[in-house]
Amino acid sequence: MNHKLGGYGEKIGLKKIMHMAHSIRPEAIIEFSEWVTTKTLLKGKPFSFEKHEYQQQILDDTSSRMCVRKSVQLGVSEILVRKFLAFLAMYQGTQGIYTFPTSEEVGQFVKTRVDPVITECTKIEELGFNVDNVKIKQIGKSFAHFRGSFGERETIAIPSDFNVHDEIDFSKPNIQNLYRSRMEHSEYAFEISCSTPTISMFGVDELFMASSQNYWHIKCPHCNFWQYLIWWPTKDREKDSNIRSLNGIWDVEKGDWAYVCKKCGKQIGYDPFLVPMQWVTKYSGKSITGYSLNALVGWGYKKAGAIVKSFFEYKEIEKAYNRILGLPYTAPGKKVTRAQIFKCMDNKLKDESTGRQCFMGADQAVPLVIIGNLTEAGKIRIVHFERIEKNVFDQVGKDGRIIKGRLGELMEEYDVLAAVIDAQPNTESATQFAKNFAGRAWTCFYSDKQFEKMHWKDNLSVVSNRNRTIETAMQYWLDRKVEIFSQDNYNLPIYERFIENISSLTKVVDEDKDGRKTARWLTPKGCDFAHVWNYLCMALEAEVSTVSRIMTPGISGFSMKRYNT
Repeated sequence: MNHKLGGYGEKIGLKKIMHMAHSIRPEAIIEFSEWVTTKTLLKGKPFSFEKHEYQQQILDDTSSRMCVRKSVQLGVSEILVRKFLAFLAMYQGTQGIYTFPTSEEVGQFVKTRVDPVITECTKIEELGFNVDNVKIKQIGKSFAHFRGSFGERETIAIPSDFNVHDEIDFSKPNIQNLYRSRMEHSEYAFEISCSTPTISMFGVDELFMASSQNYWHIKCPHCNFWQYLIWWPTKDREKDSNIRSLNGIWDVEKGDWAYVCKKCGKQIGYDPFLVPMQWVTKYSGKSITGYSLNALVGWGYKKAGAIVKSFFEYKEIEKAYNRILGLPYTAPGKKVTRAQIFKCMDNKLKDESTGRQCFMGADQAVPLVIIGNLTEAGKIRIVHFERIEKNVFDQVGKDGRIIKGRLGELMEEYDVLAAVIDAQPNTESATQFAKNFAGRAWTCFYSDKQFEKMHWKDNLSVVSNRNRTIETAMQYWLDRKVEIFSQDNYNLPIYERFIENISSLTKVVDEDKDGRKTARWLTPKGCDFAHVWNYLCMALEAEVSTVSRIMTPGISGFSMKRYNT
């Protein structure tokens, strides 16, 4: 086992735990799989990899960063919690953080998955088990912390050696980054991100696509062909699938479904002595080790027909792809496509260097800007967007004179009636900008607790419900209520980034245990233009002071209504 894994975390926080967690390392360190199979039980029997051979390498992998893109019911959470506990038991004096999307899910997971492993493990009992609650478990001199990404007041301020983030696609965005700093001083620094995928290039899929991409392969006993186990739910891709109907009937009930070789087409039965199985790495030299698991990796205990039937039982096709095939899927109509953006282009329009009665959205971190105005038909006409290459905000020069920032210049050049900019990371500078243009500029804070779509505060800031404002912003494109100049009339790389960012957002629907459904927009990392567009659309609904319009030279009188629907 590789014991030196390179680190990230920050040694701060809970003095009592730090006092008890001084490093005492046991004499014998064994492979995770050996510890799990010899010291833990599953349903009253010793944990085994029988018919679950794919689990062992994931357990024994000591890569500093791992991701697992998976379908459901494959026992991945079972092995991850065992790996987590095995590390803490073997490496005494360490700490680990295990996250789930919500605090409620953490409580259920701890009671049904974690506690049974602990109570049936004689090794943990031997080490001592003094602190035992839903959020903290003490294992000898080590501590396990369990947190929800939503519903917690704050991230726990303690150092960590092993972070596991389960179901990251349904967790707070960038949950890994929130806790990675806790591992900066660890000599181990394990980080595992796991989830059923949702959409392409978001969450676990984004991590997997940047990883080594390991796929579970089997070797055909008839033709010796090594192949990645996969099934595609369309007849035209039958030749690329490892599940086929032997009687030629493409019907869930009437088809004689079986596992076959992609190459020779002969039936293959599960037999670990006759059919070699192993993980095959697609890319070497990656900083992230990734594993992709679909329902077929469980071919030792899942019948081919049952997988087909389970797939078509889902009413939503995206859930079938996510949960059975372990693949991302975006249903048509749930995102703004490139084609829909192209339909809003007008070759007669061009990027304007000045404007009248405009609105502006800006991101200060990247930094990016989009400026538009309203047409007589009620459409948003985008007149300019750019990446700022100079100072974003006003600065004081060496001679004491004020050097005007680009945002201030744009406010004047485009006669901006209302602007919304993100409040972070430079909150002080952003607030001063809002003060300089009081009644015309607001800093924006996203809040999941904001019930109304927007709440305008103290004439300087606005708190918005991220999902509700993005819903409105994306609907403009879906309804073709946007006009934009064509790519031929602008800097191509920036324009391409704009299109890519807007078309990357995807709307998904979540369903809770009571059957209540809620929609949310998933925003892949780096989609800054999408947020800037959202800020611009918020600016259109700003509560603008009529007095500031009249008293500000060069600004025409203009009134807008405030909407909170």
